[in-house]
Amino acid sequence: MKLLAILYAALFPFLHETVYTATLTSCEPGKIVINSQGEDMIVSLFNLNIISEKGWTRTCTMLEDAKEITFEIDSTSKIDEPVPVYLFADGKFIQEEIIRNAEGYSIIHNPEYKYQKRLEKLTQTSAAMAVPHDDVETEHSRSYGFIYLVVFIALWLVLYYQLFYKGRHSKKKTVAHS
Repeated sequence: MKLLAILYAALFPFLHETVYTATLTSCEPGKIVINSQGEDMIVSLFNLNIISEKGWTRTCTMLEDAKEITFEIDSTSKIDEPVPVYLFADGKFIQEEIIRNAEGYSIIHNPEYKYQKRLEKLTQTSAAMAVPHDDVETEHSRSYGFIYLVVFIALWLVLYYQLFYKGRHSKKKTVAHS
């Protein structure tokens, strides 16, 4: 049993949804290197696209000034380099800070991601990505769909009547006259 536990720990050193502590090795735009459990690893900010140089500067400054850096790996992500992580500097959620300052955005909106609801609330309050649609227009479109359905069914009924009902009665009359 002990051998199995050692094998498990060796094969899976980073478990999903576990908080790990780390130290910053280096930080530059597009590349963050941290040291955790005695290993240097390249990490990326999970589900975040930083769109400005200012966002990278903010991220690196927060990490360099932090007394404590922690990270988590989302349960839906694969563990390969760069390791996609949720990164925290002195308890501040880095992804949240970047989105709050409009320097980045969530790439994929998946409700299974651990902090997705938290990041979506920030996105909704900070900026609108699209103009909201009117519900009246949607109701109007639905009524047209129903009208088209009724017209389509009526046409099929008329066609059915012409081909089968009327066609059979006209054949019987011509046979009776002969």
